[in-house]
Amino acid sequence: DPNPDLVDNTDRQNIPWPFFRVTEAVFNYVEASIELGQDAEALLWLNRIRFRSGMPALKVTGAALKEAYRHEKRIEMAYEEQRYHDARRWMIAKETLGRPLTYITVLGKFKAGKSMKEPYRYDPTVYDYTYTPVEEKAHENRTWIDKMYFRPFSRDEINRNAQLVQNPGYDK
Repeated sequence: DPNPDLVDNTDRQNIPWPFFRVTEAVFNYVEASIELGQDAEALLWLNRIRFRSGMPALKVTGAALKEAYRHEKRIEMAYEEQRYHDARRWMIAKETLGRPLTYITVLGKFKAGKSMKEPYRYDPTVYDYTYTPVEEKAHENRTWIDKMYFRPFSRDEINRNAQLVQNPGYDK
């Protein structure tokens, strides 16, 4: 808070939580432009997002532009609770959300004649590091069923409208 009268973090601050970022609006425009075949417009705005962080301009079109956009949005909007909905909308959830949980085990062993320095810091001159990807299946079993691309209609909604047909996979 730029207010100079604030003494410390115990004072109340009126800072609204951003529910919709300008960057999200730009990403929505880029996606719409790609779907309409307006690659030049999409590339212009996608590169504007990249330029803010000092990234070089992209020079792609067609399917490569769509993949670049998806990658850029995945990185820029990380931890903003959008990936699940994007993967469902783009119909790529089986590859992204349905894969097993994977983490990396990092093991550091002392090099010959080296010993521990306090406090520990990453130091490749002291340690030989190995990085091993591990698929976790014991605690979490991620599966994706294609019916999960769509939500089921509630029984109440179906009873109100006889013409309404339940989404695939939820009829039983």
